[in-house]
Amino acid sequence: MAVKRTTPQSEIDREIEKAVKQLEKAVIYNLRYVGEKVVKHARSLPSPKALDTKNIPPHQPNYIDWTGNLRSSIGYVIAKDGKIVDSGGFQLEKGGEDGARAGREYAEQLAMAVRSGYVLIVVAGMSYASYVTNKGYDVIDSAELLAEELASELMKDLKLK
Repeated sequence: MAVKRTTPQSEIDREIEKAVKQLEKAVIYNLRYVGEKVVKHARSLPSPKALDTKNIPPHQPNYIDWTGNLRSSIGYVIAKDGKIVDSGGFQLEKGGEDGARAGREYAEQLAMAVRSGYVLIVVAGMSYASYVTNKGYDVIDSAELLAEELASELMKDLKLK
């Protein structure tokens, strides 16, 4: 007669907890990857030089980065259940301390408002970012498209594993 062995519930719970932690690490890793790529893309958009402010040449789709604040305000945060778990970007450009601070604060504020699940927030955090975008300049528009593409691919890969 075969002996029937029952796996203790504590062992099952440990294995489930281990799998959940691995999945959480993978989700955060993938979100960080997307955040870094997107921020790098947005910050790498060329900024034409304006030497003569009275006679600015056409420079669509790129804005002229006068103070460094707008470019410094570009960054990301990752949150889980409203708590920040990682962040990146917000590097100073041309002494844009106000931009880096404003971007980080804005991204954290948005991330903490999402109370359940994981979220990647990518921002250009200066108050005038939308004004510049509405003028037809690419502040983070193309980066946003890249984020959607990358996140979709990575999450699809994660589901397959």
